Amino acid sequence: MTATGIDELSLYLWSLLAGLPLAYALVLAVPSRPESQFRLKSLWYVGCCGLLALILIEWLGLPQSWFLIILGPAAGCLLAVAILWLNSRFVRSMPSESRLSVSKTKVSVFPSAFSERLSILMAVVLSVVLPWQITTQRVRTWADLAVTRMHEGRFVAVYDLLDRIDQLSGPKTAATVLPEMSRRQLETQIRQMIQSVGRIEITKVEGQLQKVRLLLGLDEFELAEEVLAKIFRDLPESFEAYELAGLMYQFKERWSLSETSFLRALELVRQRDVRGESGNQRVANDARLWSGAAYAARKRGAYDHAENYYLKALEAGRGSDKARIHYVFAQFLEESQQALKAAEHARQAALLEPALYQVSAQELLQRLRTAHLGCFLLPRRLAGDQAVLKKKMSPVANKDD
Repeated sequence: MTATGIDELSLYLWSLLAGLPLAYALVLAVPSRPESQFRLKSLWYVGCCGLLALILIEWLGLPQSWFLIILGPAAGCLLAVAILWLNSRFVRSMPSESRLSVSKTKVSVFPSAFSERLSILMAVVLSVVLPWQITTQRVRTWADLAVTRMHEGRFVAVYDLLDRIDQLSGPKTAATVLPEMSRRQLETQIRQMIQSVGRIEITKVEGQLQKVRLLLGLDEFELAEEVLAKIFRDLPESFEAYELAGLMYQFKERWSLSETSFLRALELVRQRDVRGESGNQRVANDARLWSGAAYAARKRGAYDHAENYYLKALEAGRGSDKARIHYVFAQFLEESQQALKAAEHARQAALLEPALYQVSAQELLQRLRTAHLGCFLLPRRLAGDQAVLKKKMSPVANKDD
């Protein structure tokens, strides 16, 4: 099953699970009154109305989130009807003496009318709120992933994510995910990339590398792997090829191969003749490759290796690259429950590039304060840190000291 199918199946399963408390509350409430048969029929009618609502939502083509929100209560009602019907059949098949004892037991253990109504109300709210929260979180996750894929240049993957957001939450939500690029602009970009792939001459290694980059942007991993195999045969010392291989395995979530490819590219960078290459370019290559290896190690769970790689990337990073590495390193440290270190690197990213990372770093610090152990040791805002830093760097402050 594909990742899209697994995501969709998980949404339906969560909605069905959200209806279980409602089914339990209804099973307890219905037999506790003399008019239980009337209640059972009413419950059956409510469940049928829920089914009709689901069919109507599907027929009208409304967002999938509506379907998931209605699915929980409808499933809970129908499940309660099925349980009560099976229970009544079982009770009827029992001897009269056993049937009488069962009825007495039910009367003694079932709760009062007020508690019944309260439990049913809470179960209904849960069956609606839980799918709504899950769909909202799923849309937020896909939106963040779409932004990441856009920065990676994977426009086909972005288009697929926007389709899934459209299906789940409606087209207006997807339009707010990437306001800088409309759906039509995205389609135009993909079309231009497809045309560029056909026009590239692959007689030279530079053309082959460019074709691999375009194929990765189109998520054509098999074709990209074929071209990379040709480059490895013709020019086995090309660190660019190994870097692209690391990206390809990263996109395919084959983390061990991705890490190995980035490390091999680093070895080739050290070995190659760099007389025609500027020092700044060598530094940028090292920072980029160490970052790629760190991300792959992080995803495969090798946290010690990942932290070591990130530190080496910081040593090589300059300017905006260094700020980006600080922020990504902070995300990794947050994931590995190292809150104090994560806060420090988030502050460094905000200080180096406030226009890019000030807001994101502040949000990360807020998460660290509210969701991690030791959060009381963290500062509340970045603004205070920056003010203190500016004060220390000012000539007046140095003169007073």
